[in-house]
Amino acid sequence: MGGQRRCVIVQANAFNENWSTLIVVPILGLEGKAPGGEDRAVRATEVLIPKGIAGQTKSGAAQANQIRTIDRYKRVVRILGTVPPELIAEIEKKIRLVLGMVDLTP
Repeated sequence: MGGQRRCVIVQANAFNENWSTLIVVPILGLEGKAPGGEDRAVRATEVLIPKGIAGQTKSGAAQANQIRTIDRYKRVVRILGTVPPELIAEIEKKIRLVLGMVDLTP
């Protein structure tokens, strides 16, 4: 796939200034992604980023199961905004879930 993709930087701020890479969680647009052109539901490993939050022009899902490292100088086009702390906390929970850092036993 080519083109620009929205994402949330999840790397600790202390590393953002001095590293040439960034750890990000991509945002998938939800509008019209389900069969029949309906909006796709948010999955267990995702966090809803509503339209209007952090400069988003449409609602999307931050996909914690797709965490990746990107080259900030080749891939970052512009910063659209800041994700509120409560959504960052939800994304962090989902990352811990995906990486097996949460005890799921009852």
